[in-house]
Amino acid sequence: MTSCSDCSVGAYQSLTAKTGCNSCPLGKAASTPGLANCIDCAPGMFSSTISSTSCTSCFPGSFQNVSQSSRCLECELGKSQISSGSSSCNNCTAGTFCSVLKSTACSSCEPGKFQSATAMSFCDSCPEGKHQNVSSQTLCEHCLPGSFSNLIGSENCRRCEPGTSISSRRNAL
Repeated sequence: MTSCSDCSVGAYQSLTAKTGCNSCPLGKAASTPGLANCIDCAPGMFSSTISSTSCTSCFPGSFQNVSQSSRCLECELGKSQISSGSSSCNNCTAGTFCSVLKSTACSSCEPGKFQSATAMSFCDSCPEGKHQNVSSQTLCEHCLPGSFSNLIGSENCRRCEPGTSISSRRNAL
């Protein structure tokens, strides 16, 4: 051999007077030839193969919060991520939920249900005596005087008909 040649893409050599190049390890990449060191994959990215020439962005519904990673993590229940290349997932806001892993969006609590906390995987049903007729709510409303709800998860309260009255105080609260 009459001259030194550059290490190929996906490889590096950090020492002098060596006869070969090393493959980039998992979580690192070399996109140009002749590098002394591979480049760390940044948070939000990964490299799952040896001798990688580039890092890949984490897909929507996943994240990676550290550098030099060989994989991304799924968003947990109660969290979502719509963007690629993310270093975290977003908590579902109050009034929404996410009941699946690796979600790209949280869902609204439907009428008759509510969620007052963030990062939740479910909505609660309105208790007897309360209702909610709008989606994405953080609480249920009390039935107005002269109306009642004797069902769990009611969207609306029922009015007492003429000649009737509320027989249970808890439904009229």
